[in-house]
Amino acid sequence: MGYNILPSMELYWSSDPAFRVDEIASTMPYRRFKLILRCLHLNDNSKQPLRSSPDYDKLFKIRPLVTLLNSTFQNNANNSSSQSIDESMIVFKGSSTGYLYEFDIYTGKDGDRVEDNLGAKVVTKLTEKLTGMGAVHDTKEVLFLTNAFHPNVNITSVTRTQKDGTKTDVGCPAVVKQYTKRMGGVDHFDHIKGTYSVGRRSRRWWLRIFYFLLDACITNAFILYSKNSNSTKLSNLEFRIALARGLIGGFSSRKRRSEGVNYIVRKKVAVSDNYQKSVHMIAPEIRFSNVGEHMPVDLPSYQRCRHCSTKIKDKRSKIMCCKCGVPLCITPCFLNFHRQAPA
Repeated sequence: MGYNILPSMELYWSSDPAFRVDEIASTMPYRRFKLILRCLHLNDNSKQPLRSSPDYDKLFKIRPLVTLLNSTFQNNANNSSSQSIDESMIVFKGSSTGYLYEFDIYTGKDGDRVEDNLGAKVVTKLTEKLTGMGAVHDTKEVLFLTNAFHPNVNITSVTRTQKDGTKTDVGCPAVVKQYTKRMGGVDHFDHIKGTYSVGRRSRRWWLRIFYFLLDACITNAFILYSKNSNSTKLSNLEFRIALARGLIGGFSSRKRRSEGVNYIVRKKVAVSDNYQKSVHMIAPEIRFSNVGEHMPVDLPSYQRCRHCSTKIKDKRSKIMCCKCGVPLCITPCFLNFHRQAPA
């Protein structure tokens, strides 16, 4: 639902083909989906402390998930020499890659206590585990405090426009260049997260935070995949499609229709040093799952084999895989196409 936005949730199950999304509608009925969403809880409400109790927690309803994700994000993060702190809908700390390393949810001031230096307290809390590793502090006067760079070392000169319209070159210290480079990590996370957000309106306040954290999990997973994958990388959209299909797996509330094409996107694949061929990428969880469902069916006309045909050597077939929806030579391409290469 994050990459296929409709005005209302029930439209995914609509009988109108202009709205209906079969991969969602065939997984479970709308009533079952609504029941699961209505029964969704992240903590045992019967154990929630009273407001008068010193153990009262405003985030009790989502505290287990917050604790779990903070630990998981930090345990799986790639090492980074820089971290940036800023606020989104929820205050968080991330590196310049956009990876969400740690987050904190502000629930308002504590009782009638006056909060002084709230920003400093947030920064201090989010950097408790990173002390002694260098930091950049920005104020309205743009004063930089650092123990990571020599104050007199200028990396380069930058052009600045003065109030009278004249331009002048000023030195750019290393700390300024580093600050400018690294602070973009927060916006980078927001951009990736917001492109295909799964968030929905809800009267339950904690459910909105749950959607945010779900988006954060997907965004962090995509960032780690992009940094660590050695194979042909999927885009953010392709990654989310593969993730959704992987979570659905072979489950369906009713028998799925076998017809239809499960293309993700066209990719350029190197055939030789001087030539590339364009192929349709089929989601691996479809291509290699339940192999017995991949049966050859006749096509009304010859079409290019999606496994072996190239512009140099055109190979055509009247056989198609009924599950993947791609034309293939009956031998050896049909078998080879559905066989995973050894890792």
